[in-house]
Amino acid sequence: MQEFAETCADQNSTDELLEGLEPLSDGSFRYLMNEASLLDCIEWDLTPREWVGGLNLAVLRQLTGTYADWKSAEVIARALARFGIEIDGEEAKDSTYTLIVTRGMKVLRKMAEAVPTVDVQQEN
Repeated sequence: MQEFAETCADQNSTDELLEGLEPLSDGSFRYLMNEASLLDCIEWDLTPREWVGGLNLAVLRQLTGTYADWKSAEVIARALARFGIEIDGEEAKDSTYTLIVTRGMKVLRKMAEAVPTVDVQQEN
């Protein structure tokens, strides 16, 4: 799962990682899995729950990364903002940026508990 998470973090934007994440009315979340998601599970030998865990690790990896400019970091902040998570950036002495969660830690925890759900399309 760790290798899957690292690959996902390197090859996908935060928006792409969160694409299947849906908030539910009770404050919890679910990940809708499509055919590509199921193929990932087969290719990486993951259960659906491990697949969700890998995506969550990938998002956390991006969240804890160091970025050369604020524009790169801001893309992650915008992706998380749609779930009520507020991110601020902190500039280091070497002019790189790190991200700080200023609001929404409970939401991040709920996202980490997301349940995988297979999206079955009915063909007519």
